[in-house]
Amino acid sequence: LTMTIYGGFYHEKCIIPKWDQVYGSAGRAAAILSNFTSKITLNTFSSNIEYLEFFSNAYKINYVCNPSIINIKFEYFHTFSKANIICNKNNFDRYPSVKIEDSVVICYGTIEANAPIIKAEYAIFDFQSSTFNELFHEENCIDNIAIILNYEEAKYISSECIINDIKEYFFNTVKNLKVLIIKDGPFGGYVCSPDKVNNIPIYKNKFIFKIGTGDIFTCLFGYFWANKKINNLELEKIIDYASFGTAFYTENYKSQYKNNFLNFYESNTFERLLPNRNNFKNKVYLAGPFFNASQRWQIEDTKQQLEKLNFNVFSPIHDVGIGKSKEIAQKDLKGLDESDSVFAILNGYDPGTVFEIGYAIAKNKKVIALYEQNDEINLTMFHGSDCMIFNDITTALYNLVWTMTSK
Repeated sequence: LTMTIYGGFYHEKCIIPKWDQVYGSAGRAAAILSNFTSKITLNTFSSNIEYLEFFSNAYKINYVCNPSIINIKFEYFHTFSKANIICNKNNFDRYPSVKIEDSVVICYGTIEANAPIIKAEYAIFDFQSSTFNELFHEENCIDNIAIILNYEEAKYISSECIINDIKEYFFNTVKNLKVLIIKDGPFGGYVCSPDKVNNIPIYKNKFIFKIGTGDIFTCLFGYFWANKKINNLELEKIIDYASFGTAFYTENYKSQYKNNFLNFYESNTFERLLPNRNNFKNKVYLAGPFFNASQRWQIEDTKQQLEKLNFNVFSPIHDVGIGKSKEIAQKDLKGLDESDSVFAILNGYDPGTVFEIGYAIAKNKKVIALYEQNDEINLTMFHGSDCMIFNDITTALYNLVWTMTSK
């Protein structure tokens, strides 16, 4: 089957870890799927046709360039932070809908254009926004539709919170919808067919480069779903491929996606998880220094990221504040006693943080620590006490979720 991948081809830049590449959702999907087929056309908007031609030659794919004067860049501080979207035009009218006809279309959102008009046997829509008309054109003619979106988008569009109610809304609203996938970050998510709902497994890898994880899952699912008859694959196996492939490519992101994950699927060492929100113990104590601007910024940022993951955060600077030592210590210890886990920022070995970690260990609480220095010899007691220590905040946060959703 021939395939068109439609969507953004954008500059991405991250400070920690360092990343400075041009991919965007559609570019990343085309790069990954070039490992499986050469029958790919990347359909995108770009002001730099020379680079787009270079990209297509590098990955041996075809391209359609819709000329654009709009340049867009996504900037991140770390891979779990919210993107700062930079555009060379403050105000612009969206380009009109492009027409796409192919056997398979994987459709991501674009910033610069209206929803495309699609005629296809299979179409996979990755919403990336909270409105139907951002991606669905009323003139579409599609035999089999799959929709992939995150939990917050699904709740907003459907005005429902319960998964089965969300499922009913989409299947009643979208003609020819065959599969609905609701992504839920480190919790996995749900794959819905008209008659059932299953959980999406997680493959636990050593390092999580979060930029583009949703793009990867979507393109892998779309490719194997559209080719399910050729490859004789059931939906459960397709979802497993997409989940494992996402873990594989995020851990090996520096390879520019030039590997076929199936070569590693059978022999992989990733632990397969099925996180259960019903088991989620979400009370976490945020330990870390906050005595200068950089330390306070990291506390504020970490608290925000934990809350994005639905943790109920006890933070000494926020929940206790400044005061007399005796009063502060008693309130902090009470906060530790009432928490299920500790997320510690161990940079600099702040004495208060080290004490809080030791107290938590003595109370048999789970401790996840972020430590960005490079001197493992100083971590002997922490490792020996079963603390989980990571040098990347996204990896640390995901492992906290997985630890606190296990039975």
